[in-house]
This record gives sequence, structure tokens and C-alpha cells, in this order.
Amino acid sequence: MPEENYGQVYRQLRQNREITLAEVAHETDLSKSFISRFEREQTEISLKNFLKLLNAINVGYLEFFTETVLKDRPEVKLTMKILDDDPLKLAVGLQQAPFMQGFAKISTVSALNQQNYRQILQPLIDESEQIYRQHPSKQHHFEWLFYRCLYEVNRTGREPNQTGILAQPVRHYLQNVDNWGLYEIYLFQFFAMMLPAAENLRLLKIGIKKSRRLSVVRNFEHIPFALLITDFTIFLFHENYQQANEVLTMMKELPTENATNKINLYFYEGWYEIKHGQPKKGQQLCQKAIQLFQTLDLNETAKSLQANLDVICDEKRGMLIILKL
Repeated sequence: MPEENYGQVYRQLRQNREITLAEVAHETDLSKSFISRFEREQTEISLKNFLKLLNAINVGYLEFFTETVLKDRPEVKLTMKILDDDPLKLAVGLQQAPFMQGFAKISTVSALNQQNYRQILQPLIDESEQIYRQHPSKQHHFEWLFYRCLYEVNRTGREPNQTGILAQPVRHYLQNVDNWGLYEIYLFQFFAMMLPAAENLRLLKIGIKKSRRLSVVRNFEHIPFALLITDFTIFLFHENYQQANEVLTMMKELPTENATNKINLYFYEGWYEIKHGQPKKGQQLCQKAIQLFQTLDLNETAKSLQANLDVICDEKRGMLIILKL
């Protein structure tokens, strides 16, 4: 496969994430000398091994090739057209983020409740700890912490206390990495509900800034709005209304030409009003968003929002967190 400075870009991404050659070699079964030669543009590499290398540093295919374009043209506004002619476009169909599989061993967090969380999560904690002890790495450590934090959230209720302490290695990593790619964005979304409100909001602002580079690509331009949606719903979940309102303001101020985002804002304003003691006003705003989507023949979106509204308005089921991945 042609390199086109791929090795240099790979090394930059690896070092940005503080991942060593030894760790990559361990994860891929490729030698350190081979990986080093690839990074120095001194050897060719098969597609199979290239994808293994990407997975080892938690970078998706499309994200990587975005970086190769931005490396020399940082000011360009990309669309998929720039990448369409790449000889490796066949790999785009692969799973976007295989490096997140370790966090996805339960189909949905909402399936957890006070009765079953021990039965579901304890085996996952034990399994992820064993993997981490046998193959110590930052990735495996974070996966172990994730299930431990989920356990504590279900054990102690809404307010992050012990989970905030457990999540500190993740918070430290996200604060110190130079740029946020898909891995860092997913990581923040998975751990955000486990952080105290002040830390969460501070990290959100860092994430919006550090993910700006990736969001110039059409496929990733939704990222800032997605980060804000996740944190907005988390703050409502924790009944942190001041922080929820601050995030809602950030959503309104976010530059966007996306009509869907603008319509969704009515729904999130309504959600805030419902939870903040103005249910009638809130439901009217939510219904406005739903009706606008119906008018645009976006009926699946309208149905999804209606289902969310039903949960929000049901006092027994009114805890809802949205992850826009």
C-alpha cells in the first residue's frame, strides 16, 4: 500500500496519545523494529497490518486519512469528496471504532437497574480486571475503570462520588492529550456521567476546543453538538440545572448550518423546561420540534423524539441520557 507520509502521521498520533512502540507491538504482534521502520517511511505495509496498527492507537480509518490531509492543509474545509478517490476506501466499511469494543460488552446502560446491576456488571469487572492484569495498558485500564464506575453509579445513585475518584486517570488523560479524536470523544461521553459537575463542565469545554480539528470533516462536523447533547442530558440526569442551562446556551451559540440541529434545539429547550418545573411550556417546545420534523418528512426522527418525550414526562422513567456517537 502507498505510504504518502502515513508513517509520520501515525507516529504523531501515537505519540500524542502517549502510546509506546512496545505497547503497539504487544497489541499487534508486530515487531517494534517493523513499526519503527513504517513510521520512518522505510517499509511498506499491508492493509491488514495497517488496520491493526490503527486499532492499537485507538484511531479509525477515516479519522487517520483526515489527519493525512490536514497535516499539509490545516485550513481546508473537508468533505468526503476529498477522500473518495483514496485506494483504500474499501476499508471505510469496516467498523468505525473497533477500539471501543471493550466498552460495549452490555448492549445498553439503560438495561441496568437496582436489581440486576450486580449480576450483570460484576462478571464484566472481573473479566476486564483479568485482561488488564495480564496485558497492562492504558486502554485495558480504562475499560476496567468503566465497568467499576458503572457499578458505583448503580450502587450509589445519581450523584458522582466514588466514581469521580475512579475516573481520575481518564480525566487526566483527556486533559493532557493534544487533540481529541474519536477515541477521546467516545471516552468522554462514556465517563462524563461519572464526573462531578464542575470537572465535567471544565472537561467538556476542553473537548469542544480539542476536537475542533476533526470536526472540519463533513462526517465529523456533528461532534461539538454531540458532546454538548451528551453533557446536557447528563446534567439534567444529575439535576445540575445551572450547568445544564450553561450547556444549553453553548448549544445555541454553536455555529451551525445544520437545520436538524436547529430544530433539535427546540426539543432540548423543552426538555430543560420540563425538568426545571415548567412542564406545559416544555412540552410545547418539544412538540414544536417533533412537528417540524414531521413537516420535513423526517418521520423516524420525529418518532424517536416522541419516544424520548414519553420517557422524560414519565416520572417513573424520567431518567434519560443521550449519547450521540
